[in-house]
Amino acid sequence: MVILEITKIQDLLNIKDVWDQLLLRNETKSSELGFNWVTTWWRYCCSDSMLFVLLAKDNDKLLGIAPLMISETSDGNSVIKKLEFIAASTSNYADFIIA
Repeated sequence: MVILEITKIQDLLNIKDVWDQLLLRNETKSSELGFNWVTTWWRYCCSDSMLFVLLAKDNDKLLGIAPLMISETSDGNSVIKKLEFIAASTSNYADFIIA
């Protein structure tokens, strides 16, 4: 098994078909896990965060997607990086997508 990291929106746009296919096999079929929801939210709400989508693959078969991002906050003294689901702050549901 290999884990691939996506940090550029263009690379994310290239996996639309496999994302949607995997979501069909996911236990939860929430539209908020859908490719269109995640990428639209990202375009309009994440200008100050870093894309950090992880793909789990085995023999070129996609087994899982972790739709994550890294954001930064400050406690007044230092910058704190936070790993969270994309759109978690405004979505009703956020999760890993697993076959």
